[in-house]
Amino acid sequence: MRRYIKSLSVTFLLFFLPLYAMQAQKAEHSFEFLNIPATPYTIANGGLSLTYVAGNSGLAFDNPSLFGEETSGLLFLSYLNYMSGVHSVNTLYGRPINDRGSWAVGMRAMHYGKMEAYDKNNIAMGSFTATDAALQGLFSYDLSSKLRGGLALKLIYSNIESYNAFAVAVDAGISYYDGEKGLSFGAALTNAGVTLKGFHDKKTAPAWDLRLGYSQSLSHAPFRFHITAYGLNPKIIQSRVEETKLLQKAFRHITLGVEYFMDERFWLGMGYNPRLAQDLKHLNGNFFSGLSFGGGFNHDYFRIGAALTRYHPSSLSFMISFSTNFGNDEFIF
Repeated sequence: MRRYIKSLSVTFLLFFLPLYAMQAQKAEHSFEFLNIPATPYTIANGGLSLTYVAGNSGLAFDNPSLFGEETSGLLFLSYLNYMSGVHSVNTLYGRPINDRGSWAVGMRAMHYGKMEAYDKNNIAMGSFTATDAALQGLFSYDLSSKLRGGLALKLIYSNIESYNAFAVAVDAGISYYDGEKGLSFGAALTNAGVTLKGFHDKKTAPAWDLRLGYSQSLSHAPFRFHITAYGLNPKIIQSRVEETKLLQKAFRHITLGVEYFMDERFWLGMGYNPRLAQDLKHLNGNFFSGLSFGGGFNHDYFRIGAALTRYHPSSLSFMISFSTNFGNDEFIF
């Protein structure tokens, strides 16, 4: 039986290698689906968004301090077609507690479709499915007019065939936003937790990470630039690196994004993820590997967004999102 579950695990990991290649410690951590972007805005900025305080409640999945008064009452929904047969959905909703605090609840789920199972002799044993899900609650608090902190608690579940795993993790974040200067900073500790029940006797913990971000708007042009550093977990950063590869390795720990906004109603974004580009290059990816594109439109009564990128050289990933105010007498954006 143990050999059977090991065979299932190997098949699962090999089939979804590009997904797990987004993190350096593939073999030592689990619940990697938590690192997949939850919003088109995040995808369009290279895959991470820690800084810009906007009316997009889904950004709280990246940094819980990005949820606050400006996003309270917004119901957020997103759908990602990761690749053929693999889909992800995300939703989040919250309300203010008082003048400075807010709460929200969210859910993330990823379904990997139906896969064929084989025993150690390569004999077909039917099909099986795999699913990941996480339920989270968060609290944010305005420490000042420009500084906000946030904390999120996650209950995580993973299933492969008839095998299950459970974990608990937390996200902690802080964000600074100066609207007059058009700059913002963000920092987040993500997925720090423990596995309560693993697939095997050995429990693999969630892949915790430390991330830092900076965004800057131009004063005389409708552009905003984003840079995010991630994978700053000391265990991920190896102490000994060949000098000729030092710059390349450092580049694998950042994402870059540029955003064009005509006004408050319309935006376009383009991002670049060097780690994803390098990983896809080894899988015969093309020139567009690592690039992402997205855009959004804000109506008086709703907001929509869409983004495109590649997580596999032969498949294009597409995300859409929709948000609207829910629970108030009038729509506010």
